[in-house]
Amino acid sequence: MLKCALSECTIAFMDILFKFTDTVCKFEPGHYDDWDEIIERLESEDCGDDVPMPIKRAVEKKIMADSEREAYRNSIRQVEDSILAFSRKVWSQFETQIVNPLSELVNDFNQQYSGNEKLSLSRHSFSSDCDTNDVSIYMGKQWMMRIHVETVPYGSMDPQSGMIIRDSSWILHNRGESPSYRGNRIIAWGTLKYNDGRGHNLLLVEDDSSGYGTWHLMKNMDNGFGRGEYGSGPFAFELDKLNREIQCIDAIHIYNSEVSVFDPNMCLEELPY
Repeated sequence: MLKCALSECTIAFMDILFKFTDTVCKFEPGHYDDWDEIIERLESEDCGDDVPMPIKRAVEKKIMADSEREAYRNSIRQVEDSILAFSRKVWSQFETQIVNPLSELVNDFNQQYSGNEKLSLSRHSFSSDCDTNDVSIYMGKQWMMRIHVETVPYGSMDPQSGMIIRDSSWILHNRGESPSYRGNRIIAWGTLKYNDGRGHNLLLVEDDSSGYGTWHLMKNMDNGFGRGEYGSGPFAFELDKLNREIQCIDAIHIYNSEVSVFDPNMCLEELPY
């Protein structure tokens, strides 16, 4: 009786195995080009109920994985589109508040100066969809002043290291805090440096939640308690230190920092002629 039961089990197992093999053979590369054709086959009326459960479960997992990947890609695209729109808005304000006024001042200077060496304003591979921007003023072939600015997209600051992260997938899943000045979000910042070592920092401080703001100049001085690494004149903090120093503006600190609305006339006056 035991042998009979084993034989019946063997026959049943072999029957399932033959059906599974027959179905798998239908899905060999010669019959289907990709998963979409397999899924279409399984959803067709002539497929029947003879498809083994392992195949059905595999296809269900593939459909779910495809859906999750597409949802993730859509989320990434939304973040990237948002960052692109944000960058273009920042550079529009950079143009109107900094670049254009400086360009006009350079032209005015050249009209009044009768010498051979003229001032010129130079752009460095500017694109409205990038996250950095550089502008220089030259006297003849000698650079006199350089401005380097970077956007600070919302949520792009690593709360642990304070470093700026620009990978959209990191921003999507790690919403850090953006740097701020007296409660207002900083949406771009940078350095303004002269060729004699002096410099300042630039801050685009948001006026409201619209993403528009006003460019400010941050003037930093050693108050005598520092290590003297920046010299006696005004200096610019590098961007990896800037957020920490901004938070010390109203505190007792080894450096004194004053923030005022950016005035392009000051740049022309401070050039090391």
